[in-house]
Formats: sequence, C-alpha cells, structure tokens
Amino acid sequence: MYVIIILMFLPFAEPTDHNAVVVTHSRDEVLEFATIGECYAHISANLRALYLFADRTYPGVAVKNIECIRKPFSI
Repeated sequence: MYVIIILMFLPFAEPTDHNAVVVTHSRDEVLEFATIGECYAHISANLRALYLFADRTYPGVAVKNIECIRKPFSI
C-alpha cells in the first residue's frame, strides 16, 4: 500500500520539528493506494486540494514536494 506525504520547506525549523504531512483521508475516505501509479494519479487529479490542505496545516509555508511512499507494514 502507498500513502501520500507532503514535504514542507521549513528552512529555519529545529531538528525536532515536523516538516512533512501524511495525508490519511479525503472526504472521510482513507487514502491508501494499491500501486504507486494509482497514488500519483490521485496527486495529479487533486493537486490543488493537496496544496490547500498543506497550507491549512502549515500556513504560509511553501510545499517542497508531494510524494507517494510505501506504507510501513503494520499488524
């Protein structure tokens, strides 16, 4: 499974500060994708909404990158 992660550009952040947002849901639906292609297709189709989400989370901070990553295995 793959999930979307938004990397933020925080040039003056402390080493302990978070600089990324994992996007877990959209419209009350879990965002997990079986393939990396499906994940990037979702990013392409929802790019504006993802940027708005990032701005609500870190107001005024630039988005550095939006990526799909493999979800860590868990039980």
